[in-house]
Amino acid sequence: MGDSADKLRKLYSSIDEKDSAKLLEIKEIELEEFYIEKLKDQRHKMEILKGEFENKNQIIEDKDEEIENLNGEISSLNFKYRESINAIENYKNGFEE
Repeated sequence: MGDSADKLRKLYSSIDEKDSAKLLEIKEIELEEFYIEKLKDQRHKMEILKGEFENKNQIIEDKDEEIENLNGEISSLNFKYRESINAIENYKNGFEE
């Protein structure tokens, strides 16, 4: 009887060890799945941020173009203003002579 009891104890201990190994493996898989989901969430958030960045970057580029156009208009108006002042000065000088 001692032999069969030892065999049963060995059988139960091997089952427990196998179950522990399987449990550990399952926990590792669950942990990997958890981190994979976290990475997927982060990737999704990064895609959203990337889209927002691209939209804001486009707005900045559009505003820069508007500023360049306005600076061009300012230069043109300054030139016309100086021409007008010179014309007035020349007109006044014509009467003073």
